[in-house]
Amino acid sequence: MADTRVHWASRANEHHPRRDILAGKRILIVEDEPIVAVDYHFQLLDAGAEPVGYKATSQSAIDCLMTHAVDAAIVDLQLRDGTSERVMAWLREHGVPFVVISANVAELTDLAGAAAVLAKPVPPEQLAAALASCFAGPARH
Repeated sequence: MADTRVHWASRANEHHPRRDILAGKRILIVEDEPIVAVDYHFQLLDAGAEPVGYKATSQSAIDCLMTHAVDAAIVDLQLRDGTSERVMAWLREHGVPFVVISANVAELTDLAGAAAVLAKPVPPEQLAAALASCFAGPARH
Protein backbone atom coordinates (compact mmCIF):
# COMPACT_ATOMS: atom_id res chain seq x y z
CA MET A 1 0.00 0.00 0.00
CA ALA A 2 2.79 2.47 0.81
CA ASP A 3 4.19 2.16 -2.72
CA THR A 4 0.84 3.19 -4.20
CA ARG A 5 0.66 6.30 -2.02
CA VAL A 6 4.19 7.32 -2.95
CA HIS A 7 3.36 6.75 -6.62
CA TRP A 8 0.23 8.91 -6.50
CA ALA A 9 1.89 11.58 -4.38
CA SER A 10 4.78 11.92 -6.80
CA ARG A 11 2.43 12.05 -9.79
CA ALA A 12 0.37 14.78 -8.13
CA ASN A 13 3.34 17.13 -8.43
CA GLU A 14 3.79 16.52 -12.17
CA HIS A 15 2.35 19.05 -14.63
CA HIS A 16 -0.60 17.72 -16.62
CA PRO A 17 -2.10 19.62 -19.56
CA ARG A 18 -5.57 19.75 -18.00
CA ARG A 19 -4.35 20.45 -14.49
CA ASP A 20 -4.89 24.22 -14.86
CA ILE A 21 -8.47 23.77 -16.13
CA LEU A 22 -9.43 21.29 -13.41
CA ALA A 23 -7.44 22.87 -10.57
CA GLY A 24 -9.69 23.33 -7.57
CA LYS A 25 -12.82 22.07 -9.36
CA ARG A 26 -15.09 20.16 -7.00
CA ILE A 27 -16.14 16.91 -8.67
CA LEU A 28 -18.70 14.45 -7.32
CA ILE A 29 -18.16 10.78 -8.18
CA VAL A 30 -21.41 8.85 -8.65
CA GLU A 31 -20.24 5.23 -8.95
CA ASP A 32 -21.38 2.02 -7.25
CA GLU A 33 -18.13 0.08 -7.56
CA PRO A 34 -15.80 1.17 -4.71
CA ILE A 35 -12.57 0.24 -6.49
CA VAL A 36 -13.58 2.20 -9.59
CA ALA A 37 -14.64 5.16 -7.43
CA VAL A 38 -11.26 5.14 -5.65
CA ASP A 39 -9.52 5.05 -9.04
CA TYR A 40 -11.53 8.10 -10.18
CA HIS A 41 -10.72 9.80 -6.87
CA PHE A 42 -6.98 9.50 -7.52
CA GLN A 43 -7.38 10.46 -11.17
CA LEU A 44 -9.12 13.65 -10.05
CA LEU A 45 -6.37 14.43 -7.56
CA ASP A 46 -3.82 13.79 -10.30
CA ALA A 47 -5.63 16.31 -12.52
CA GLY A 48 -5.68 18.94 -9.75
CA ALA A 49 -9.40 18.60 -9.00
CA GLU A 50 -11.01 18.17 -5.58
CA PRO A 51 -13.08 14.99 -5.28
CA VAL A 52 -16.19 15.82 -3.22
CA GLY A 53 -16.72 12.16 -2.40
CA TYR A 54 -18.35 9.18 -3.98
CA LYS A 55 -21.96 8.08 -3.87
CA ALA A 56 -23.19 4.63 -4.87
CA THR A 57 -26.91 5.35 -5.23
CA SER A 58 -29.02 7.99 -6.95
CA GLN A 59 -30.59 9.02 -3.67
CA SER A 60 -27.28 9.48 -1.85
CA ALA A 61 -25.93 11.45 -4.83
CA ILE A 62 -28.94 13.77 -4.86
CA ASP A 63 -28.72 14.21 -1.08
CA CYS A 64 -25.06 15.17 -1.46
CA LEU A 65 -25.81 17.56 -4.34
CA MET A 66 -28.44 19.31 -2.25
CA THR A 67 -25.95 20.03 0.53
CA HIS A 68 -22.58 20.36 -1.24
CA ALA A 69 -21.58 22.70 -4.05
CA VAL A 70 -19.96 20.88 -6.95
CA ASP A 71 -18.55 22.12 -10.24
CA ALA A 72 -19.13 18.87 -12.16
CA ALA A 73 -19.86 15.18 -11.70
CA ILE A 74 -18.72 11.83 -13.00
CA VAL A 75 -21.86 9.66 -13.27
CA ASP A 76 -22.00 5.91 -13.83
CA LEU A 77 -25.21 4.94 -15.58
CA GLN A 78 -25.98 1.88 -13.43
CA LEU A 79 -26.01 2.37 -9.67
CA ARG A 80 -27.02 0.22 -6.71
CA ASP A 81 -30.58 1.57 -6.78
CA GLY A 82 -31.07 1.50 -10.57
CA THR A 83 -30.05 3.93 -13.28
CA SER A 84 -28.68 7.37 -12.58
CA GLU A 85 -31.41 9.12 -14.61
CA ARG A 86 -32.61 11.05 -11.53
CA VAL A 87 -29.09 12.28 -10.81
CA MET A 88 -28.59 13.40 -14.40
CA ALA A 89 -31.95 15.20 -14.35
CA TRP A 90 -30.96 17.03 -11.14
CA LEU A 91 -27.61 18.02 -12.63
CA ARG A 92 -29.28 19.30 -15.84
CA GLU A 93 -31.88 21.28 -13.87
CA HIS A 94 -29.17 22.94 -11.77
CA GLY A 95 -26.73 23.60 -14.62
CA VAL A 96 -24.04 21.27 -13.29
CA PRO A 97 -22.00 19.69 -16.10
CA PHE A 98 -21.44 15.95 -15.98
CA VAL A 99 -19.70 13.09 -17.72
CA VAL A 100 -21.49 9.75 -18.06
CA ILE A 101 -19.52 6.53 -17.82
CA SER A 102 -20.96 3.12 -18.63
CA ALA A 103 -19.89 -0.39 -19.45
CA ASN A 104 -22.77 -0.48 -21.97
CA VAL A 105 -22.25 2.65 -24.07
CA ALA A 106 -23.66 0.96 -27.18
CA GLU A 107 -27.04 0.60 -25.43
CA LEU A 108 -27.32 4.27 -24.44
CA THR A 109 -29.78 6.38 -26.37
CA ASP A 110 -30.69 9.73 -24.84
CA LEU A 111 -28.20 11.34 -22.50
CA ALA A 112 -29.05 14.97 -23.11
CA GLY A 113 -26.88 17.31 -21.15
CA ALA A 114 -23.88 15.03 -20.77
CA ALA A 115 -20.59 16.71 -21.67
CA ALA A 116 -19.30 13.30 -22.73
CA VAL A 117 -20.26 9.64 -22.67
CA LEU A 118 -17.32 7.33 -21.99
CA ALA A 119 -16.97 3.55 -22.05
CA LYS A 120 -15.49 1.69 -19.09
CA PRO A 121 -12.65 1.30 -18.46
CA VAL A 122 -11.77 4.97 -18.95
CA PRO A 123 -8.09 5.91 -19.36
CA PRO A 124 -7.10 8.77 -17.01
CA GLU A 125 -6.27 11.19 -19.84
CA GLN A 126 -9.64 10.56 -21.50
CA LEU A 127 -11.50 11.22 -18.25
CA ALA A 128 -9.48 14.40 -17.62
CA ALA A 129 -10.19 15.62 -21.18
CA ALA A 130 -13.93 14.95 -20.80
CA LEU A 131 -14.04 16.80 -17.47
CA ALA A 132 -12.01 19.68 -18.90
CA SER A 133 -14.59 19.99 -21.70
CA CYS A 134 -17.16 20.75 -18.99
CA PHE A 135 -15.35 24.01 -18.36
CA ALA A 136 -14.50 25.03 -21.92
CA GLY A 137 -16.01 28.20 -23.27
CA PRO A 138 -17.52 31.00 -21.16
CA ALA A 139 -16.60 31.07 -17.49
CA ARG A 140 -18.89 29.03 -15.24
CA HIS A 141 -20.04 30.38 -11.89
